[in-house]
Amino acid sequence: MQEKIESFLTSLEALDDDRHEIICRVRDRLLAKHPGLDEKFQYGGILFYDGAQAYCGLFARKDYVTLELGNAAYIEDSFGYLEGRGTKEGRRHLRLHTLSDVADKHVEDYLDLTWETF
Repeated sequence: MQEKIESFLTSLEALDDDRHEIICRVRDRLLAKHPGLDEKFQYGGILFYDGAQAYCGLFARKDYVTLELGNAAYIEDSFGYLEGRGTKEGRRHLRLHTLSDVADKHVEDYLDLTWETF
């Protein structure tokens, strides 16, 4: 599975836009905060699992990256950046267009808030 993730990241790096850096930055922070997370390449992106529970996922879209957050429908969105209404699984997402969006859109705060719901 790690080979698929590395291949995915290499293909993004070749495109020479912010998506590779965004995904690597968020991925590095996730794994530093929660070293026990399992990574899987699924649905065209990287999903992060805490045991059997999907915590979040990173997906490269045409012009941006989405950070899908499990249980984000159950947190208060005090920053106002979450998109989507939340499905029956409780997922909402952030759109990250530039590397600065990682800080500007409070990615670490959202990760912490959703982690508390698991």
